[in-house]
Amino acid sequence: MNTSIILNWNTTDLLIGMYESAVKLASKEMQFIIIDNGSRENEVSKLEKYFEGKSNVKIKKLPENIGFAAGNNVALEMVEDTCDLVFFINSDIVIQEEAWDKKFEEVLENFKVDNVKIAGSA
Repeated sequence: MNTSIILNWNTTDLLIGMYESAVKLASKEMQFIIIDNGSRENEVSKLEKYFEGKSNVKIKKLPENIGFAAGNNVALEMVEDTCDLVFFINSDIVIQEEAWDKKFEEVLENFKVDNVKIAGSA
């Protein structure tokens, strides 16, 4: 299973759109870890209400904005050992490519090095 990490800071509506596109166009089941980086309370409430009961989503609310890198590090600690790939996705994108996660897997298969890390955009 792959995992997508998304940081939220007062962008809940955008994050929901990103989530819906990612789930719809992924080639296999995906776990989502959402770190709320000190958003306003109404944003957090919206986030919790929308994702309530979704077993593929973990949400961690931080009391204050600790920054992009530190927020992602919090999320990395929550990734399960059985995870194949971790994607860092901004909350304000909409995924448009079908099987978008599979494309990254295919790129990694062409490398002959273990533990390759790739960062970039499509």
